[in-house]
Amino acid sequence: MISVVMATYNGEKFLYQQLLSIYHQTMQPDEVMIFDDGSSDNTIYLVKDFIRRNGLADKWSITVNQENKGFFRNFMDGAFAAHGDTIYFSDQDDIWDLKKIEVLEKCLNKPAVMMARSNVLKIDAKGKAISSPEYVGKKTLRELSITDICKWAGPGFSMGFRRKVFDFIKERHLYRETFKYHDVLCGKAAVALGKCVQARDVYDCHRLHDSNQTQTATRSFVAGRTRADQIDIVRRRKKYFRLLDEATVDNTRAECFRRFSAFAGYRERYIKHFSINDMNWLIKHQDLYLSKVGVISDTMYSIGMEKIILYFCGKYR
Repeated sequence: MISVVMATYNGEKFLYQQLLSIYHQTMQPDEVMIFDDGSSDNTIYLVKDFIRRNGLADKWSITVNQENKGFFRNFMDGAFAAHGDTIYFSDQDDIWDLKKIEVLEKCLNKPAVMMARSNVLKIDAKGKAISSPEYVGKKTLRELSITDICKWAGPGFSMGFRRKVFDFIKERHLYRETFKYHDVLCGKAAVALGKCVQARDVYDCHRLHDSNQTQTATRSFVAGRTRADQIDIVRRRKKYFRLLDEATVDNTRAECFRRFSAFAGYRERYIKHFSINDMNWLIKHQDLYLSKVGVISDTMYSIGMEKIILYFCGKYR
């Protein structure tokens, strides 16, 4: 059984195209569960009308939350409510290639694979490509290492998971605000259990516009990030890698989580109090940063130069 979980909030502008791209999948989902977070525009009406006009009431549904949960809780509660053996996250404003589910299901049908995600092309509000695909390579499918996932799990809208991932999150009590982002939690839980893979071909067009719910939150957070914000980020990473370490049975994977937790601890200490010794340690282990400029960024926060970071983030975001 295949489930699609979509979170919506004031998404009327681009919602129809995404609903249509799911409706026309070559491999049809058995259920599409849409969870609205209290939209004040026509989002709820548009979903209900789409379901009614296409006779989808037996497979598609919309639930309007009694309170505004935010995208993290909205996606996670939706995933726990889903009935599928495989579960796909969907944003409200993207466009899926019609073969997305078919291709990723072939990956997830392999017992060792816990998460599969597609390649991504970013588009603007008019649907025009504004980036190259995220991954360019010869292999049609690549396995993502545990280090890859620890650095960055990938965007949630591109992901499909085996149900076992959500059972693991529940059983090990990992569903907590420490993670903040659903793709961070689910991606790392997936690699704690088994393999994660990425398709080379683009099956997701991710739309960037002024009203993105997850993207806008992330952009504004980065652009306005203070030293205290950065400390909070690395402290969260230290905590959630520790949680994953404690929850993981496989020793090799647990050791990797411990390594990243310790790395985040060094970063936290360094940003709080500049130290040549800590800087040298971080340079020695800079392969654990997502970006090559990570240690430079931490240094600027450490010595109180975050205003320069804020300037460039605000100017070029």
